[in-house]
Amino acid sequence: MTYDLTRLGSNRFEHLVQALTLGHLGHGVDVFGAGPDGGREATFRGEVNMDGKGKWNGYGVIQAKYKERLTATKSDQSWFFEQVTAELDAWIDPQKKRYRNKPDYLIIVTNVTLTSVAESGGLDRLDQLFARYRDRTEKRPDGTIRKIGMPNFKGYAVWHAEYLDRLLENNGEVRRCYADLVLPGDVISRLYEQVTESDERLVQAWIGHVTRAYKSDTTVELSESGDDANSAMSLAEVAVDLPSSFEPRQGAPSPALRRLVERGDQILSPGLAPAVRDRVVVLGGPGSGKSTLSRLLCQVYRVALLRKEASGRVTPQVAERAGQIREALDAAGLPAPTLHRLPVRVVLSTFADEVSRSKNLTLLQHVVGLINDRGSDPISVPEAKRLLTAWPLLLVLDGMDEVASADNRLDVSTRIADFLSEMAALRADVFTVCTSRPIGFERDSDIDYQELQLTPLAVSDAMRYASRLLSKRFADNPDRQVQTLERLEEASQRTETARLMTSPLQVTILSLLLEQRRQAPASRYGLFKSYYDVIYARERNKPKGIGDVLENYRA
Repeated sequence: MTYDLTRLGSNRFEHLVQALTLGHLGHGVDVFGAGPDGGREATFRGEVNMDGKGKWNGYGVIQAKYKERLTATKSDQSWFFEQVTAELDAWIDPQKKRYRNKPDYLIIVTNVTLTSVAESGGLDRLDQLFARYRDRTEKRPDGTIRKIGMPNFKGYAVWHAEYLDRLLENNGEVRRCYADLVLPGDVISRLYEQVTESDERLVQAWIGHVTRAYKSDTTVELSESGDDANSAMSLAEVAVDLPSSFEPRQGAPSPALRRLVERGDQILSPGLAPAVRDRVVVLGGPGSGKSTLSRLLCQVYRVALLRKEASGRVTPQVAERAGQIREALDAAGLPAPTLHRLPVRVVLSTFADEVSRSKNLTLLQHVVGLINDRGSDPISVPEAKRLLTAWPLLLVLDGMDEVASADNRLDVSTRIADFLSEMAALRADVFTVCTSRPIGFERDSDIDYQELQLTPLAVSDAMRYASRLLSKRFADNPDRQVQTLERLEEASQRTETARLMTSPLQVTILSLLLEQRRQAPASRYGLFKSYYDVIYARERNKPKGIGDVLENYRA
């Protein structure tokens, strides 16, 4: 098998190198995270068995050299030699920190292919380069010669593209975890490549679920924003990314969806010591866009699986529509995943109701039920586990705060922790994203979510969302679109109304209000009463329990 390393990117290539180094040289290897590492992705001290080079014993350094775009053999090799020369210059430069800690051995790993033609080939030229740096000297003013190279250097190895193919073939765990990124072909072809012929129906079941879920999750309705007509609009065509921060009081916010997709693009298998956390909870107040974000996150993964290159495994109509959705997401600057996880979204209030009726229900059983819904050839839990050991999963848990009772919430949280323990035992790569309001979210040390806080929209963010909303809402009436947008722009400059433009729901409510009148109510009371009435009606439609209390005790 020849593997395709072009989709990895520099960071994931470094992580792949670290995983292969651990697998090939053993757990005496120390790996380094992101940041200034002194020219090291990993190191070893002591004895290691080098394939084809006997035993090495000493201090060794492993470096990764990844070329983003491979072109012709000659130019790729020229780039590689420039990189190696720069590294060797740094090792012998007394002004550099690494000068005092020169390695005895050096392993250089690259996605460039090196030729083995005698004397002129890349491998022979590399021998000559290392020999020059090992024996390098300079002449002192008094005429004596001193060594300035790496006289104690004992040996090197180059793991180039063809050698990496061999290492991947011999390391099943790493090959499995990186399958989507290194196997050739389109996404679904790679997915089928990872399962045996007898398990292909499992892939078919998941693709069926993804297709059904993507169709049912294409629109967003405005009834929760006070629109009596309950207008339905394309989720992809009105969606915007939301500002967020892992440390709300430190640094500028970053787009939440982009953060999550970038996190999901990392290999998170527990067997390979992932570089980042695999569990995130998105926290935000009412109307901040949490649930819409959860739907959008799943949708970007679904359309990535279903677009026209999907091996003919979906209908042309589905593939075409998925392509159109992706175009709309691109127009909004929304990210696309490069690691194609199987997405599944769990509405936690629904799961909690099922748990209250069946105390033995597990989260995995519920997920399998979602996969089988409206499918004609249901799969079992053991079958689902087989697929999850072969392909990464995105699990979105929406609305922890909407699980009404504290006892029920504890049951749900316990089942989430049990699920994650099951997945860890399988060594499955699972990225878990939960959403909740801060009130209603209780930290669980067994899950240990990293908290991503949605932050208030800036005026520019609010107006960008309003522009997308109105361009869709008044697609056939550009004058009305411009008129309402101008009214919103004016409202954004007034202190009292700007306070009600810090979340997508608020902007939508104000937009609907200003469709009907020239400006927002002049009195603070009138303005906030309009807002309060819409919010109350929205909350009254929440799941049984919360909604009932609001319905019965309005007074």
